[in-house]
Amino acid sequence: MKKRNILLGAAYAAFAIVGLIYTCSWTYTSTTGLNPSFWPNIMFTMLLLSAIAIIVFSVLGPDAEVSEDSRFHWKKSLPTIIWVGLYTYAFQRFGFLIPTMVFLCGEMFLFGEKRWKVLLLISILLPIILYFLFTKVFGIYLP
Repeated sequence: MKKRNILLGAAYAAFAIVGLIYTCSWTYTSTTGLNPSFWPNIMFTMLLLSAIAIIVFSVLGPDAEVSEDSRFHWKKSLPTIIWVGLYTYAFQRFGFLIPTMVFLCGEMFLFGEKRWKVLLLISILLPIILYFLFTKVFGIYLP
């Protein structure tokens, strides 16, 4: 179990570092001095810190038995890692709205939401609300 957790932490750390490097290369800024990479950088930093914690606790902690509910699920996590990478790329290339709508719909479906009305309602309305919040309230213009 320790070896598996260490490898998992290393994979997440590598993904977070690649994401941080990629999003830090975004050069345009908003009127507040922030750029659209602000929130992705926070998320990738949190992922990196979590990955480091997984590695540290796996190395230092006892090799305890883990319940079935708390085990790592490759069938959901691996597609999510790939999906986040594609979303980050699409975010810069195609803007915020459409990639976010597709990303949210795909993630909700992957994690078990089967009601199409809920999928479409959340994946369409949430990005529109967030776009308005960032551009009109915070003054951060998204691509």
